[in-house]
Amino acid sequence: MEALNGKRPLFIALTALGALLMLVNAAFSSEPGWIMPEKVGAMLKEGSALWLVDVRDSVKFNNGHIEGAVNITTEEIAVKRLPVNKTFVIVDDTLGLRMAKEAVSKLNAKGIKRIFIMEGGIAAWEREGYPITGFNASSRGVTAAELKWAADNGAALRIYDLRSEKDFKKNTVKGAVWIKGRDLPERVVKFKETVQKPEHKTLAKRLDKASSVILVFSAPDNAAQITDAVARKGLDVRYLIGGYEAWAAMDAKPGKKTVGECPSCPNPGKGGKQR
Repeated sequence: MEALNGKRPLFIALTALGALLMLVNAAFSSEPGWIMPEKVGAMLKEGSALWLVDVRDSVKFNNGHIEGAVNITTEEIAVKRLPVNKTFVIVDDTLGLRMAKEAVSKLNAKGIKRIFIMEGGIAAWEREGYPITGFNASSRGVTAAELKWAADNGAALRIYDLRSEKDFKKNTVKGAVWIKGRDLPERVVKFKETVQKPEHKTLAKRLDKASSVILVFSAPDNAAQITDAVARKGLDVRYLIGGYEAWAAMDAKPGKKTVGECPSCPNPGKGGKQR
């Protein structure tokens, strides 16, 4: 044990050195780098001069954020005066870190080059056991548009449908898996059991730690409270706001344009239907 403790300062120093080399490389590139939460933690512990910028809105920031982070939303970045010679680490928790990527583009437009996005966002920070400051409300919802953008842009997602088997077979969110059960309470229990017992060779065994888990309910279901009940520490569990009905309503709009909402989303064109 003493030998392990003796090696810990060396590990921290090497981690900080690796992060420093990443910062030097970033200074010569306009593309954002990606930095793991443990490296951010080591840099903060060493007192590195970096700007840890949380680009979420103030409500989400107050619910839970990294100590020492400053709250500057993506919209505010466009108009706020910021030092160009600082190193920025962007923190986000939108699916696919969409807001972080938009923030990077706006920082680049200001001539800021040393920019990193924290890999995995707030969920990854919590998963590594680092503390969160704030109310730390656990339930998080995503809109149908946010979910579609994340799916279209290759975000790591696991989508589970907790509606009835009849509703699931009739239609569901693309890529969703049905959780078996006679009724919603039974399906909730079965999902909760699997995510709380990762040693089982079942659903939880296959869950990628880097993935966001999205639960699909029917609109009348008490989605936020149920999501709180099934969430397991270290697992990023969210619910689809408005249930499947919200997804169906968005998907059914002919010629719906998503480019205005999200620059990376394709435009299906006239009369096109998003898939």
